Amino acid sequence: MTTKRARDFALYIMIGIAFCVGVVWYSFASNGGGAELIGKWVGLAGTTLILFGYTIRSHRRFIRQLSFWLVMLALLVVHLSVFIIVLEKVEHWKVLWFVLAYPVENIAIDAVLSASGHDTYSRGRHRPLS
Repeated sequence: MTTKRARDFALYIMIGIAFCVGVVWYSFASNGGGAELIGKWVGLAGTTLILFGYTIRSHRRFIRQLSFWLVMLALLVVHLSVFIIVLEKVEHWKVLWFVLAYPVENIAIDAVLSASGHDTYSRGRHRPLS
C-alpha cells in the first residue's frame, strides 16, 4: 500500500469515527424532535460541509501541505465549538441564520488562512510591472 493510499484510508477511518461519535453524542444530548434535528444539527452539518468544502476547493494548491490541514482543523474545531455551544443554548433556531453567518465565517476563514501563509493570491497570480 502506498503512502498516499494509507493516508487516504486513515482519513476515511477518522471521518467515519467522527460521524459515529457525532451520532452517539446527538442521541444522548438531544431531547428535541425532528424539527430540532433538521433546523439545528442537519443545518450545521450542511453549512459546515459547504463552508469548508468551498474553502478547501479555493485553496486546493495547498492540499499537500500539512500546515494547511492543521490550520483547517483548528478552524473546524472553532467553528463547531462555537455553533454547538450556541445551538445548545438557543431554543428556536432558523436555518436562515446559518445563511446569514456564512459570509462572516467565510471572510474570517480566508483572513486566518491568509495570515498563516495560505493566501490564494500570494504566489504567481499577479506579477509586478517592471
